[in-house]
Amino acid sequence: MPDMKLDDRVRDSERRVGELEGSFQFLSKQLSGVHKSVLEIQSEFGELRSEMGDFRLEVNQRFDAIPEIVASAVAGALRS
Repeated sequence: MPDMKLDDRVRDSERRVGELEGSFQFLSKQLSGVHKSVLEIQSEFGELRSEMGDFRLEVNQRFDAIPEIVASAVAGALRS
């Protein structure tokens, strides 16, 4: 009779380990999906950062040109 209790305990332990392994596999798949999504988001943000850098450069170039444009307009107005 004591062997029956031991067998029951072993079966119960094996069942619980199986449940934990199933949960682990599920979570592992979920984390894998999240990781792929994070990598995609990082890539998209990298591209956006690059585009914003290009935009900032263009805006700075236009602002740098303002004094020359104003000076030319003022000189033209004074000649008239």
